[in-house]
Amino acid sequence: MLKDLRESIRKYDLKNIQIIKTSGEIEIPLKDDSIDVFLLFDIMHLIEEDERKLLIEEISRVLKKGGIVSYHATHIDGIEDNFIKEIHKMMKQNGFILSKTLQREMFHWSWIQDSYIFNYKRKEKDTKL
Repeated sequence: MLKDLRESIRKYDLKNIQIIKTSGEIEIPLKDDSIDVFLLFDIMHLIEEDERKLLIEEISRVLKKGGIVSYHATHIDGIEDNFIKEIHKMMKQNGFILSKTLQREMFHWSWIQDSYIFNYKRKEKDTKL
């Protein structure tokens, strides 16, 4: 997938995309308020609750005011899943507002499945709820 991403970046001459590879650290090696979009696709269920909280705090730190976090929720039992409710709560506590919910068929592993994507918008840093 990284090869495909790099090819698309080159093909479309995109200058504002930076691929960051880590060995699993939660700390994001970027400056405060430095990015516009953060993708969380098929990852949150793989990390422990305390790490999820730290990750959302880090996203809040690096995302610009008005920036978007797009979260593709996988391995859930629908939109009212308790895990999703907990993610919404953590996002709200870190100054994010749920701005859009999409339900789409998406490729996941080797099959197409009905999926949810939640887009959150970052508020001003001093308006944490």
